[in-house]
Amino acid sequence: MIHTIVRNRLLILLLLPLLAIPMGYNIRYLSRDAGVSSLISENHPDYLYSNFIEETFGATDQVVIGVYSEKGIFSVDAIRLINELTLFFENQEGIDEEDVFSITSVNDMRGKDGDLIIEPLIEEDEYDNLTPDTVRMMRNKVRANPLFIGKLVSQDEKSAVVLAGVPSEIGLEEASITALKDDILKKLNNLHKKYPDIRLDFSGPAILKAYISEYMLKDLYRLFPLAIVVVAIIILFILRSVFGMLVPILVTLFAIIWTFGLKGFLDSPITIVETSIPVVLIAIGCADGIHIINEFLFFYRQGNQVNCSVYRTMDLLTLPVILTSLTTGLGFISLISAPGISIRNMGIFLSFGVFVAMIYSLVFIPAMLLFYRAKQIEKPLSTEKSSPQKNPKNLVGFEAFAEKMGFWVIRNKKLITIGIICTLFLSVFSILNIQVESDEVRYLKKDNEFRLATENIERDLGGITSLDIIIEGKEKDLLKQPGILKAIEGLQRFCEQNKLVSYSLSIVDLIKRINFVLHDNDKSYYRLPNQTETLHYTDRVKISGKETMVEKTETISGFAQNAQFLLLYDMSGGEAIDQYVDGEYKTGRITVRLKDMSSQMLKMALKEIRLYVASHFPDTVNVRYANHYIRVVMMDLIIDSQIFSLLTVLTTITILMSIIFRSPVIGLIMAMPVFIAVLLNFTLMWLFNITLNIGTSIIASIGMGVGIDYTIHYFSRFKLLYKDSSSYDLALSKAIKETSRPILSNASAVGIGFAVLLFSEYGVMANIGWITAVTMYTTAFGSLILLPALLAIIRPKITK
Repeated sequence: MIHTIVRNRLLILLLLPLLAIPMGYNIRYLSRDAGVSSLISENHPDYLYSNFIEETFGATDQVVIGVYSEKGIFSVDAIRLINELTLFFENQEGIDEEDVFSITSVNDMRGKDGDLIIEPLIEEDEYDNLTPDTVRMMRNKVRANPLFIGKLVSQDEKSAVVLAGVPSEIGLEEASITALKDDILKKLNNLHKKYPDIRLDFSGPAILKAYISEYMLKDLYRLFPLAIVVVAIIILFILRSVFGMLVPILVTLFAIIWTFGLKGFLDSPITIVETSIPVVLIAIGCADGIHIINEFLFFYRQGNQVNCSVYRTMDLLTLPVILTSLTTGLGFISLISAPGISIRNMGIFLSFGVFVAMIYSLVFIPAMLLFYRAKQIEKPLSTEKSSPQKNPKNLVGFEAFAEKMGFWVIRNKKLITIGIICTLFLSVFSILNIQVESDEVRYLKKDNEFRLATENIERDLGGITSLDIIIEGKEKDLLKQPGILKAIEGLQRFCEQNKLVSYSLSIVDLIKRINFVLHDNDKSYYRLPNQTETLHYTDRVKISGKETMVEKTETISGFAQNAQFLLLYDMSGGEAIDQYVDGEYKTGRITVRLKDMSSQMLKMALKEIRLYVASHFPDTVNVRYANHYIRVVMMDLIIDSQIFSLLTVLTTITILMSIIFRSPVIGLIMAMPVFIAVLLNFTLMWLFNITLNIGTSIIASIGMGVGIDYTIHYFSRFKLLYKDSSSYDLALSKAIKETSRPILSNASAVGIGFAVLLFSEYGVMANIGWITAVTMYTTAFGSLILLPALLAIIRPKITK
């Protein structure tokens, strides 16, 4: 192949950049997707069920505004602000006015002469001339209604919440949700100027998507050039050549253009984790280029002509470059088992980018090197077949250290192996104790404004999201039956005992309130009707021609009374019931408000809830879950995909190494150091309390895909040295000395490239950055220490 490149070098240098232009043109069609649909398969049954529940009961994703006043929420200014904000949401495009809830939009209920009267806390025209007396009257009504106090208004009455549901189709459209966020921010800024003493916190799952989309764009604009600069400086330091620095950078740029161009061509939007693709490709894509140019410069600076240096370099490195690119690609391809399109696409497109980088490294770089001109400072190398590294008698600095390390590893091979076995046990312990999390708010850094606002609302106002518990039956009017309603009430009380839950609401709360107000606010009637109810009432009758008031008693079924209450509520204009039951009363929803978006905490709560449901609900009723429950589903998918991807890449790499080096034993030996080094990731995550999430789940695959390159580099050099040596152990130690500098240099370049992710807006991306950077060093040292130790102990047969 190198002969073809030499003959056609001008055509190659012209054609390869030109081919990137039409592909790069498609980048303009790229879009962003920050929704949960990118993190879980859109065909997953639980995702489809959540969409069905939204269609039945209204939007599940909400905009949440926390309103705080040190003077108390029941002041003229605070109530005016809440009303103004409520009207804004009710008239906002993309929000259904029936999905807006605040103390100025909800209706109260009262009984009068057996009739149910539903009315607002304050009449609409009173807001124009609001007085302290009117506000006090409103406060008294809120205090007397358990549906409001502790839910729409905090118990200390210093804060209140305004909720606005956003349909999923709006949340999934980047332009729509971003426009909504901008409109809300503009309104909040105006309200803050108008009411400077009142603080407003802006949060909610719906708006989180808009912020993530915005941060994705910031990351792309900021991290991409930063990664280029950082990696360029590292390459310049390693190669000490401006030409040598520019060529690998060009290769990575071509790989990025092709990768994002293909995404644009296929209309594949950029998701959260995919914002790291440019950084990953810059860090990984330059590795082969560094290796090739480093070898070329070594040959050239020894006095060889350019053509000879290129020939010798490519003869030595073509197969290793292909192998390392193949193994790196396999590491990324293993991500196809991940949940949703986000990580799956990342694996596929990164594999494509690595393939493009390999093609350009094998074709474009040699063509560029053929035009290299610089001063030669040493004599030509001997043409004997030997290692292309210097071997002076008196070594100093790093080479002296590397030589000593080589002898030390062989002498202490058993001690090293024992230490690694202990490390393996620690890693297994860490894996069993690591926390799994899929809360997108925790993707953001701790000082992020949105995260701080969310934490304020979670602390003071019950949280920003809910678990929906869905009660399903086959028969009509199921949710009027006293037994089912009492089971629902018991489940609500059980849920509210959990520290994660702030409150719950269902049709039960409406019926209890109706029963209470229709019995003249008698506290003994703040309950559900029993299976049968005895009604006491006074009736006017004629006795001996004279009208007389007579006490009467009548027995009625609890089912009939529930039906009567609900009919009265509907006839009086009540609308809240649509949030909790369908039209046939066959399906009901319990809204369980959560103080924290932690999916790990919710999973533990669900375990208890399921046990309670199994023992308190009849078999004729099906209980399912929706809304924030989808994050728990994502947690399980993350665990499954992590296990599958690790086993897949380990098996694939072992088989590939076995085929290449014609020995299953060698294949397993080469895979083990990288696998063990990657397992150390989980120890780090456990020690630093970093969760396994949709972002950090990709680190192991990246680590194994890239780390195996170092074992290939070391083993290839060991085989070359062993051919010219009769000593197995001497070849092992000498290979350590000769590969330490290039392997550690490569690990430094790739690791520091990944460390650029520390500057991401997402805490989860920052964790990917530093953990992957550490992984580059652990896999490098695994190749230089554990691999030689294993080879020295097992001593597999090496074909010369």
